Amino acid sequence: MASWKRRFKRRLRRKMLTKCLFFPLRSAYQTLQPNFQRRSRATCLPAAVGRLEFAPDLWSATGKIVTTGNIKTWPHRHRFTAEEYNWMAEIGLLNGEPAVELIEGEIIHMAPMGTQHGNVVQRLHSALKTALDGRALINIQRVFRLSNITEAQPDLIVLKPGRDYHSAKFPTGSDTLLVIEVSDTTFSYDHDIKVPLYAAHDVPEVWIVDLESRCVRFFRSLVDGKYTDVQVVHEPATTKLPDFPDTDIDLSGLLI
Repeated sequence: MASWKRRFKRRLRRKMLTKCLFFPLRSAYQTLQPNFQRRSRATCLPAAVGRLEFAPDLWSATGKIVTTGNIKTWPHRHRFTAEEYNWMAEIGLLNGEPAVELIEGEIIHMAPMGTQHGNVVQRLHSALKTALDGRALINIQRVFRLSNITEAQPDLIVLKPGRDYHSAKFPTGSDTLLVIEVSDTTFSYDHDIKVPLYAAHDVPEVWIVDLESRCVRFFRSLVDGKYTDVQVVHEPATTKLPDFPDTDIDLSGLLI
């Protein structure tokens, strides 16, 4: 009799464990499996598109998988405003950092200026000053504001004359005649990120001096936020700006 009772109790315990543990786990797995499959197929779009979607599962530094979870719990990226960015600079939070700029709300470390990069910037400054001295303001790495979340710092900027750029107001895209970026290791960033931003914010002309490809890329004829005239010149000679059609800018010694 005692043996029968013991067998009955063992069977009862097994049934209870199955009911309490196995079925809930199976139900949870069936519920989560489609979510895992959906996340594994999804992609995270760049922040610039302004939309948030499922991101694929990520591996942490410990080697364990980190799932994104529900879209509502995925952390939002904080974007700094130009005011916040300048306040951080004023109180010294950016002191000791490499040169930085604010691009679409993100603080971007600028590549250090090497010897060749610096020499090309100086040659450009000299050529522009010779051609435009007294008729435009030519600045090296002058900050200008494109929007409330972007303050770019190109290698050279040519500004329209007769405006007070020493007041609290930053120059804007509409104040510019020309923006120049010198790219040694940063061509993709300058070409794919900064040039479209310049076009979207009324910068009439952009040059990229591509040191790796040994050429100058001219972006001109701004129409509806896009440059419609793009030229790649491997042996630059003289060129003009639309505001000064009678003045040649000599670039012949730029890439020596």
